[in-house]
Amino acid sequence: MRSKDRLTGRKSHRTRTQRHPADVGVRVQLTHRQQQVLALVRIGLHRRTIADRLHVTPGTVRNHVHAILKKLLGEIASKRADDEKLHPKD
Repeated sequence: MRSKDRLTGRKSHRTRTQRHPADVGVRVQLTHRQQQVLALVRIGLHRRTIADRLHVTPGTVRNHVHAILKKLLGEIASKRADDEKLHPKD
């Protein structure tokens, strides 16, 4: 989607709010290593490549990804429950 920049009048590829498609508005606290693994997963690297870059085994990468998903899914479920309490469906 293209829009015109208000200052220059040129067409821009950016939209007003650019969010990652997976961003559901939850924040979780990740360890430094989990943050490193997540950054590499987000750019599309495979488990073996991530393991080589971080000098760990692919199993360790799998464990980090599992821990990240567990934290994210738990936080998403918690947020959903809070939202349902605030906005009950009749």
